[in-house]
Amino acid sequence: MVLIINNMKKLIFIFVAMVWSCASTKNTTNHKFKGFNNLSKSNYSYVLTVPKGYEINLIEGGNEWKEKQFKYSDSSILYINNENGVPTINYENITSDTLSAKNSFLSNTFPDTLTMSGVDAQGKYWKNKKYKEINIGYLNVSKEKLKEFDKILSSIK
Repeated sequence: MVLIINNMKKLIFIFVAMVWSCASTKNTTNHKFKGFNNLSKSNYSYVLTVPKGYEINLIEGGNEWKEKQFKYSDSSILYINNENGVPTINYENITSDTLSAKNSFLSNTFPDTLTMSGVDAQGKYWKNKKYKEINIGYLNVSKEKLKEFDKILSSIK
């Protein structure tokens, strides 16, 4: 009898864990970002976990340049692109800070990860993370949503 009760407890625990796991991911979607690195002559692919509720924009240009933007109703924007130098969407924020602007151009010289962040003139937060051949970042983020957006950046795989 004790064996049956212990097995039932294990089954209930597994069931609850599965339901919780499904519920915790139902408000997010995974997005792939693929491209070709001209310097290393190799393909790359990243996956980003993004909260639902966005409008997506895909912008493409010459030399395989592209950017995915996730725009939310509160004006916050999450982005991922393969731009060298200063990312266009966060250009004003990065160039308004002399050190960030200098670091952004230096990030093309070194393969290390470089993270730049700050607060814009309206008191909204921005961040850009140069990671290998991509930039991932956000802008127009309120203080209340800062942790959520930082978690998104750390979800990159």
